[in-house]
Amino acid sequence: MTLRVGIDVGGTFTDVTAFDADQRELVAVRKYLSDPAQPAAVMDNITADLARDFGADSVSLILHGSTAALNTLLEGKGVRLGLLTTRGFRDVYEIGRQWRGEDVFNIFAPAPRMLLTRDRIFEIRERVGFQGEVIEPLAADDVGAALSKLVADGVEAVAVCFLFAYANPVHEKAAAEIIRATAPDLYVSLSHEVNPEWREYERTASTVATPISARRSRATCARWRRFRCGASRVRAR
Repeated sequence: MTLRVGIDVGGTFTDVTAFDADQRELVAVRKYLSDPAQPAAVMDNITADLARDFGADSVSLILHGSTAALNTLLEGKGVRLGLLTTRGFRDVYEIGRQWRGEDVFNIFAPAPRMLLTRDRIFEIRERVGFQGEVIEPLAADDVGAALSKLVADGVEAVAVCFLFAYANPVHEKAAAEIIRATAPDLYVSLSHEVNPEWREYERTASTVATPISARRSRATCARWRRFRCGASRVRAR
């Protein structure tokens, strides 16, 4: 028997399905109570049940899904962060897009909620062209000055989204090196890694959202890695 197991961890319940790849049939559909404080804790019960019912070496693959990152965003429990952007583009994140669905012509329609305040958005002198050519070198002093203010403000993460960084990330990488050398404990989110595509608002929004949910997601993934590396009852890849 070769099982492929899917596990979806929700706030109330954790759903588990097991598919036998040899027989090409679903052999188990189960539901467990989740522990919101420790989302990965339910794994102990799941792996014990799988080992008991199908054998300790039956599982070849585990696919994991979770609403932990989305819940963190919706609950507003993420980290305090700052944003570095190209000079002249400080308001891209706040302006967003014109489209508001049915409220497109309603001047009083509420805009999407920003995940950080404008006073934590800093402009950096630098410019890369749409083809990736460097038009203006990165001003390292600007990065250092902005970082000093953000650290003094108590941020836990810094998002970096420079114009056309998806075409050439050289300035974002340089800014990240400065941040990590100066404040190694800060989480750094880079747009060319998070969402390397055109459209500045969408790329900025994705880059800002990433560190907010990253802390909880990383803690959960770390627990999973320990489980995968240390489990003797179930093997997974």
